[in-house]
Amino acid sequence: PVNYRRGNPMDGKCRNGLDYCEDCMETDMDKIYSVHYTMCRKPWMCASKGESGGRRPLIDTRQVTLSHCHEIAKKWHELRTDLENELYLLTKDETIKQGSSGTYKPDLFGGHCGGDDDGNYIALSLKQSFQRIQELYAPKQ
Repeated sequence: PVNYRRGNPMDGKCRNGLDYCEDCMETDMDKIYSVHYTMCRKPWMCASKGESGGRRPLIDTRQVTLSHCHEIAKKWHELRTDLENELYLLTKDETIKQGSSGTYKPDLFGGHCGGDDDGNYIALSLKQSFQRIQELYAPKQ
């Protein structure tokens, strides 16, 4: 990807030294296999706002595309929701539902955030079920 660190002699050039590199800020989600969340903020930080030069908790839109960060965060929260749903089907543990009771941008954060910024994340609520997570991933007999 392009190097965006200001003051670096490579600023604006590809990190791989080639004349062309893919702009990871525009990569289609179906082509992404691994994510490093630092610039978009961790999904559990509940960060949704950005501005040019933004410092934490804002997402710095000089370095990333805000809508792409939202897509990445949404995918992470969808995976968490899938885990919660599968675990609920396995255990019928009603406390699991408490983890998705947030009302802050539920279309983006899936009910896992109570507000913008770090400290508003609603952790998994697994009073009785935590030890059973491994059953979801056990090899099928």
